[in-house]
Amino acid sequence: KALCKEIIRRQVILPWVAHARVDNVTMELAHWMKRAGCSLLRFGIESAVPRIVQLMKKGGNSTSDWCLATQRAAEAAHKNGIPTLGLFIIGNPTETEMEVFETIRFALELPLDFVQVHFFTPYVGSGAYQIFREKIDSSVITKQYHFKAPKKNLSDVDTQRLVELQTIFYRRFYLRPSWIARHFTRYGS
Repeated sequence: KALCKEIIRRQVILPWVAHARVDNVTMELAHWMKRAGCSLLRFGIESAVPRIVQLMKKGGNSTSDWCLATQRAAEAAHKNGIPTLGLFIIGNPTETEMEVFETIRFALELPLDFVQVHFFTPYVGSGAYQIFREKIDSSVITKQYHFKAPKKNLSDVDTQRLVELQTIFYRRFYLRPSWIARHFTRYGS
């Protein structure tokens, strides 16, 4: 908030993008961010499933409130006119197809402008890698891999099905008539 106020005080006119935790964004903070020129707010939502949120250590001590915090942050940005991008991960360790669909359903309920859907990727040196390294073949570790294509699938869903679920996620989000109308009203010329 102090940074936003300083940007406003100095009359800096520079659109900027922020990455934020959903449990840190309030209506007041979103107000100041918009006034200071925030043009996009990116949220690492990851999943709507409390078990997965807890497994990935995303929600801190209150994983049961993760979806509520996500809803509040997305609404705060939306009501203040800040476009939002929700970042989701599918193929999390032990995640089921039903849990992926639960996350898709949740994403459709949020006032998000955009989504990105990635595959769980345990990067070497990350906390997730430390937790799951015994399940990762050493030959995979030495190869470049990326979240866009699952190289090591630790979920309970077949790898090909994960790719299909990513497509389903994108289609259900971006092909909704309400999204298309809102998008072209806001960004179309």
